[in-house]
Amino acid sequence: MWFNASGVFGKGRFVSNVLGRGMGVDTRLSEHYTFLWFLFSKIRCLREVEMTAFFAIVKLTCRSLVRSRVFQLLLATLAGTIIFLPLTVVGDGTALAHIQVSLKYSLGAVGMILSASIVWVGCSIMGDDVASRQLHMVVSKPVSKPLVWLAKWTGVVVSHGFLLLLSAGMVYVLVLWRFERSSFSDKEKKRIRHEVLTGRRVFLPKRPDLDEIAAKELDRRLSRLPPERRKSTPEQRCEMLWQVRKEVVASLGAVPPGRVRSWEYSGLTFGEKSPLYLRYRAYVGKVDSNGQRETRGMWLARVNIVAKGDGAGKDKGSARGGAAGKVRTLFSPRTNYPEVIPCGVFVEITMNPNVISKDGSVEVRFVNYDPQGKQLFFQPKDGPKLLVEEIGFISNYLRAVLVLFAKLAFLAGVACAAGGIMSTPVAIFGVVSYILAGSFSAYLIGVENWIVESSGIPGKQTLVEVVGNSLSKVLLLFIMPIQNFEVSGLLAKGELIEWGLIGQVVFFDAVVRGVPLMLLGMWLYSRRELGLAAKK
Repeated sequence: MWFNASGVFGKGRFVSNVLGRGMGVDTRLSEHYTFLWFLFSKIRCLREVEMTAFFAIVKLTCRSLVRSRVFQLLLATLAGTIIFLPLTVVGDGTALAHIQVSLKYSLGAVGMILSASIVWVGCSIMGDDVASRQLHMVVSKPVSKPLVWLAKWTGVVVSHGFLLLLSAGMVYVLVLWRFERSSFSDKEKKRIRHEVLTGRRVFLPKRPDLDEIAAKELDRRLSRLPPERRKSTPEQRCEMLWQVRKEVVASLGAVPPGRVRSWEYSGLTFGEKSPLYLRYRAYVGKVDSNGQRETRGMWLARVNIVAKGDGAGKDKGSARGGAAGKVRTLFSPRTNYPEVIPCGVFVEITMNPNVISKDGSVEVRFVNYDPQGKQLFFQPKDGPKLLVEEIGFISNYLRAVLVLFAKLAFLAGVACAAGGIMSTPVAIFGVVSYILAGSFSAYLIGVENWIVESSGIPGKQTLVEVVGNSLSKVLLLFIMPIQNFEVSGLLAKGELIEWGLIGQVVFFDAVVRGVPLMLLGMWLYSRRELGLAAKK
């Protein structure tokens, strides 16, 4: 029995007698309290039974996975990947690249292996229970099918979460061991600590209004034409704006020889004590990895100087001239002479935090002194961008592991939902198709954004591209792009994995898209006919 009927009714009668005699309540009304007490006790007993069954199924699921040969093979594969993969992948030969490869590829491989495993296990553990008729014995007990589904999903997530923690701990220990036991110089180790083994917030430069710049440039060009040639149809003006905007985008990252290019940043903290790091990659001649060489240039930063003059204003050309306390804006060069700048590779320079203005802005300038008179190019994705150290490496590393765990939980939900209503091979095919559809949809949207970024006119696409992009946008409302969980690249570059990114990935991506699929899978699993499996 789930409850002791005599005990329940005995307590209920005791309560009703107390209420009826002590408080002057009608005896018929006190009988309702007996019934309510009976319902409450039954619900409490049912909840205790369901929770006991829930944890029992979770325990059995984890135990069966640990005892399986697949789990042991998976553990050995993870250990081999973590240990031997960094030895086979070669970077550019520097100590910095060695640590970045060890961190990025090892953690990325762990996420990929565990993702493939959790898809296979989630699909098979649900479908095999029906095929082997083990579910028939479970549902004969006072346990609902949705509770069985939820318990198996929890068991799959817990077991793979344990593997993730074990693998992530091994990667962390091996990376630090290689760093400490290596023969790197003190200069290289210092650079690794500041560029990789840290968590730095990234600040991107302000982006100008490209549409406004293109419109002004087009009007300027049209003003030079005769009046009869200035007239154009809306389609012709749209075409001309598209061409001008392409030229504007290309010119924004170009620095002609002897010319100056400036970037402005906002959102920094005035009075920051940690140094600033300016990260960039320049190209000489053209944006191509081939044929790059060293060039020369000079970096300048805006500083505010408070005048200490006598207020007479006689010598306005010096810092002491003018009214006392007046703030003057100057651009201070980083070096006295043009410095050597390698092109085609990322470069980081350290800046004093006193360049941050009171409004939290920073402005830097670059002067091109190329000895051959070639033009330099800076792509938006390659910087220059400012980085400020905010947290330590262990905190940033734990955030990356949290994102990977959210990815595994999401994939487990999709796999269990498919495995609960389909056979194992069909379920695996469905989940893989779901992942590929999300990845390709996000890729198509990225291509469309790149076209709009470079041209500014989405209508320049063909009909097939428009239909494909529209369909991709609809699919992304329901399908989760799995690449959104990839943060090992940020970790390897020492960039901060911000809580905003974690919240977006965990809640808006995994929860908003994953929970409806899980609920749908639980409902279809509870509606599945077990008699069909019994007849086979």
